[in-house]
Amino acid sequence: LYSSKGIAFSFNGGKDSTVVLHILRAAVAKWEAKNGDKGHPGELGAITTFFFEEKNDFPEIRAFTAAEASKYNLNCKTFEVGKSFMEGVQALIDECDLKAIVQGTRKGDPNGADQETFSPSSPGWPLFMRVNPIIDWTYTDVWAFLRATKVHYCSLYDEGYTSLGGVHNTTKNASLRRADGTYAPAHMLVDGNQERNGRTQRGGDGERH
Repeated sequence: LYSSKGIAFSFNGGKDSTVVLHILRAAVAKWEAKNGDKGHPGELGAITTFFFEEKNDFPEIRAFTAAEASKYNLNCKTFEVGKSFMEGVQALIDECDLKAIVQGTRKGDPNGADQETFSPSSPGWPLFMRVNPIIDWTYTDVWAFLRATKVHYCSLYDEGYTSLGGVHNTTKNASLRRADGTYAPAHMLVDGNQERNGRTQRGGDGERH
């Protein structure tokens, strides 16, 4: 539907975004194989990847996104603290004729209930198509994929965090607390409806999931 040069990938270091990174890598590799383009297997080619720094980001999130960008040679553009998502999208439209943004939104996310696999941007926003490959995935689906593929993900999920925002609005999920005070890893959470139990509402902290 779109040229790779008109596509951007919103990579925020969260588990959902990490799943989409590897789905996108597989899709690009399949396209290259079908079209006889050897390219660089496992990379995203001309697709622009972008990351928004938030003032209260976990250091582990920034370290993970930087490591993945280096590992997979992502064409990564980082927007520094203070740049809104809307401003960043407009900058991408101006710079690379952006048509579509691939993202890790799911139905259970605060902004995901009304979105589908392909959803035009909201009124008042620059015009682009939101592409949501895992919109209908559950929490269990996400962890089944990550564990089956054995890809790297942010280390915070192994410490009891199940949904990541910023350091001031994210705590370990109490549902994973063991009797000895330690926490089980995120993939052990049985009820996906409790995914956001470690989140509080406080302005200024980004959504990582």
